[in-house]
Amino acid sequence: MGAYRWLTEDDHGNQARASEDFGTRSEAEAWMTEGWEQLRASGGKTVALVSDGDRVLYRMSLEDA
Repeated sequence: MGAYRWLTEDDHGNQARASEDFGTRSEAEAWMTEGWEQLRASGGKTVALVSDGDRVLYRMSLEDA
């Protein structure tokens, strides 16, 4: 399997930024665990974990439940 990357989307569903590439899903998820609050503070509403460039594994909200 290839690299993993987080795509951050704004409240209109537009891609706001992409994270660095991670070699494993575990590394990518650990990075999100540490950084999700900063992404939310900078205007991110949702994130998507993608692999192999564009295959979305899952999306999640950065908003409070």
